Amino acid sequence: MASLVAVFSGDSDRPSTDRAPTQGSGTTQDPGTTPGSGTTPGSGTVQGSPLPLGTYSETRRGTSCLPGVDECLGFELDCPSLDETASGELDVRRPSRPDRGVVMLFSGGKGEMWWGESQRDLVLLDRLLEDGFTVVQVKWNKQGSWLLSAQGEDAGTAHVACRSATVVQWVHDNIYVPLGLDPEPLACGFCLAGSSGGASQVSYAMAYYGLDSIVDAVVPISGPPHADQAAGCLHRQGQEDAWYAEAVGFSNIDGSYGFRASDTGGPCARREAAMAGRWEAESVATGGVDYDHPTTRVHLILGTHDSTGATGQGELYAARLEAAGSPHVTVDLVDMGHGLNDLGRDLLREVLLE
Repeated sequence: MASLVAVFSGDSDRPSTDRAPTQGSGTTQDPGTTPGSGTTPGSGTVQGSPLPLGTYSETRRGTSCLPGVDECLGFELDCPSLDETASGELDVRRPSRPDRGVVMLFSGGKGEMWWGESQRDLVLLDRLLEDGFTVVQVKWNKQGSWLLSAQGEDAGTAHVACRSATVVQWVHDNIYVPLGLDPEPLACGFCLAGSSGGASQVSYAMAYYGLDSIVDAVVPISGPPHADQAAGCLHRQGQEDAWYAEAVGFSNIDGSYGFRASDTGGPCARREAAMAGRWEAESVATGGVDYDHPTTRVHLILGTHDSTGATGQGELYAARLEAAGSPHVTVDLVDMGHGLNDLGRDLLREVLLE
């Protein structure tokens, strides 16, 4: 399938092609290289083995799920390379018609809000239920977010993303597999969508944790903003589209390396060039172990009016996938800012129904 960059505006229902796809050269496995060592962007090389998943533990019933939920599940997560336990809840909604598949939704930032907290997002959830999807929203507790390492712990964003990837694996094994579905290739199936920081959560699961084998489609929205942290933090000339907005991006980077807002400022906030190697080793598009996803659609929805750097970051991730030979990569540029508007919500639903 050809990769496509398309532009959506409120005046058009269908995309217009903006450029031709870039064909990659395929990938090779190098089992002697460990993840997190960094890779050459655009090389298409698979390096090392996936990072290990953590341990998912069910806790008491969740207490913060939105009205209309069928199951509210609490959980705790321990990852082998992290000092602190993370915790959160799953909001599980099941369709009244026969199941079509499962869609997992991850919210932005530190993931401490439900995807469907706005009325318009709840309407989207209801439409997905009408389409036959079981919808699973993921929310992290404020004291146990996916994105933060312990204070003083230089874990890195790829390693804290163990938490999100472990939740994906658990939902697949315990909610999707029991449905006994056999979807057509590339159809949902089992699909992931995440906005902003949520786009990073779903993308790390693919690039570092080897979960493309169980995911039919992944939809990063307004991101992933962690695609190339060096480009975002250092504000290098020639990479302006990927620069982090100071009030938005910096705090969501430094927290994965042990820094807190109460500190005088972490290395991203200070634009420390000496940190470039760490960022490259921990970024979605530069340090992962797998960018060739032959059986998974990757469909990015990016805003033409997004001022946070997320659109440029998302395009860097798409370019890396294309260079690695992923055959089902699509980029849609939508007339929206950071996060979905109604046009973007309609497009997301259309993508999940493909």
